[in-house]
Amino acid sequence: MFNPVFQAKVAELADASDLGSGGPERPVGVRVPPFALLLFLLLLPLPCQATQTLFPPVDSLARFPFTAGAPLGARRWSLSLEYTHANLYALDFAHDSVNDMELFSHTLLYRRGLDKDWTFEGAVTFSFVSGGYLDSLVEGFHSLFSYPEARRDLYPKNRVNYRLGDGFSHLSPSVQSGPLILGLSRRVYGKGPLSLDLRFSLGLPLVATAGLSPRNPFLVWGGSAAWQITRSLSLELYHHRALFPRPGWVPEQEPLNSTFSQDELRLSLSRIRLSILSRSSPYRVGDRRHAARAVSLSIPLSRRLEAGIIEDLPPFDTSADISFFLRASFSR
Repeated sequence: MFNPVFQAKVAELADASDLGSGGPERPVGVRVPPFALLLFLLLLPLPCQATQTLFPPVDSLARFPFTAGAPLGARRWSLSLEYTHANLYALDFAHDSVNDMELFSHTLLYRRGLDKDWTFEGAVTFSFVSGGYLDSLVEGFHSLFSYPEARRDLYPKNRVNYRLGDGFSHLSPSVQSGPLILGLSRRVYGKGPLSLDLRFSLGLPLVATAGLSPRNPFLVWGGSAAWQITRSLSLELYHHRALFPRPGWVPEQEPLNSTFSQDELRLSLSRIRLSILSRSSPYRVGDRRHAARAVSLSIPLSRRLEAGIIEDLPPFDTSADISFFLRASFSR
């Protein structure tokens, strides 16, 4: 959810600035062992997918709010609170489903360094599902750029209309609790400009709501690769995959994969971050089978606060039309 690779560096530079020193230059010409370079190149061809592209029919199977992979160091901790406002609309004529709502989500993420390589992680999300107020704005944006409307006119503006055949139907605002996610991450290689991290997590449902929050525990594993090109410029790739049991609200006759993956390819310049996001879909029929793709831009507002926007890309079937987020981070 935030970038410890840079957080540590920014803090180092800030301390150095307070003392009137520019701080040492980070070496960028260090020789990289062949095996580490091979691992990095193997990760690069993976489809770039997102951890923040919201879509309840997928998020209610498994969720994963972590993106940062850098270890914090022994007895160091970080805490972040992210607020996300997302407008969603997706209509599948052939399979009698519609996702028309706005989500106001708050995600709390805590990380604690166990030693120089291992980090404990915990996260939980609480959301308010409502009709919102962005429908007219989104429709105007789609009209301006000739994006498909997908028959938005069939449903009243700024109302909740979320259903999947006979599986569930949500027509009124509600408050939802996401799963408690606990995990461990480990730095497996870090020398010079290149680093590699791995992660394993377990999702534990707190409250189950069909189509909105998981009913069963799920597993997530993956990792990240980072290339520190210069002191302020880096390229990072995050890849994670979720494994989950089949939920009861999906029709028995509908085929469903037991996994999906999500990734992010991020270019960071100091604390300005531009990302390409994507997420595969576990569904195998209808428009829900399409992957979600988006672009994201975040900028710092202060030392501890950043804001960003996520805009979806074609085919527009399994992602939020637009999302805004505000993230506050603290560490010691």
